[in-house]
Amino acid sequence: MSCLLTSTLEIMPSTKGYMDNNKTTSYHINAIQNVRQSKKSRANFKLDVGNKTYDFEAENVEAANSIVARIRDVVKAINPSRASTLRRVRRF
Repeated sequence: MSCLLTSTLEIMPSTKGYMDNNKTTSYHINAIQNVRQSKKSRANFKLDVGNKTYDFEAENVEAANSIVARIRDVVKAINPSRASTLRRVRRF
């Protein structure tokens, strides 16, 4: 999995599968509420967009950590006032 970060976050699947899903998922940076690594599987990360949570799987723990850090950095660069809200956990 790789990420291309601009004003929209585009997540593309890796090409290491038999039945590859080549769909790219896009989210606007301002719509991202939270991003975090999963507690159960550290190679996974969760992206909260609006009222929905999306689960993604990275190739390994280091890749997931890198993706989460990059998403946080881009959100912080685009909208510095939102940087502190990325670390809060919202419970509904």
